[in-house]
Amino acid sequence: MKTHAEAGLLAKIAQMTHTPIYDVEMAYDAACDDLRKDAKSQDYIPLFAAKRVTAHFMKAAVR
Repeated sequence: MKTHAEAGLLAKIAQMTHTPIYDVEMAYDAACDDLRKDAKSQDYIPLFAAKRVTAHFMKAAVR
């Protein structure tokens, strides 16, 4: 379950990258799962996942 802040962040990423919110949510969830595997601290996972998703969709938009 996403917090209000996460939902707002994902909506902002979707708007900024012109990507459907569903695709952004799926990519964000996958990034969080991937980062949690080896994380010693869970504090910054949402930040790093958001950065990863934003970079992915920005890179895809350039192509």
